[in-house]
Amino acid sequence: MRTITEAVAALKRGEIIAYPTESTWGLGVDANNQHAVTALSQLKNRPQSKAFIVLVDNLDRIKHWIDFSQLPREINPNEGWPGPITKLFPTASACPTWLSLNNRIAVRVSAHPITMTLCHAFSGPVISTSANPSGKETLATTAAITTCFGEHISTIVPGEPGGQPPTRIVCLVTGTNIR
Repeated sequence: MRTITEAVAALKRGEIIAYPTESTWGLGVDANNQHAVTALSQLKNRPQSKAFIVLVDNLDRIKHWIDFSQLPREINPNEGWPGPITKLFPTASACPTWLSLNNRIAVRVSAHPITMTLCHAFSGPVISTSANPSGKETLATTAAITTCFGEHISTIVPGEPGGQPPTRIVCLVTGTNIR
């Protein structure tokens, strides 16, 4: 297991890391690195039709990816953050295509102290996805992550997941709860 500093260095090198989140162990890469996002998708055997969640420590880091003009006026985009809620925002033209699905980007500002520290130290968006092959049970320990993914995971950030249920996902344009 590695420190936050080592995890940040791994993200900057385009490597896949594992880290604790509010609910379980997550896998992540630099969201700006298309090659790294593709490698993570392939490692998980994740369908291309499924977008990843982007973690940030502050929505300002990716505001140029979001078309705020499409949000209802009464929406406070930061309400409930930091916290276990993922929000679907309409994308602006600057949003990387590999991060959007149906002109939406899924974003979360985590309340988990380690995840928050990681995002702040990285100073950029990090992909968040559960630590498991797609369609399989989420791996609950660092030993299981190492056994399953081996050398494909360069760094495991020490800590414990929060044990909460998977985060709620809400579309801010329609107000619909997706999960």
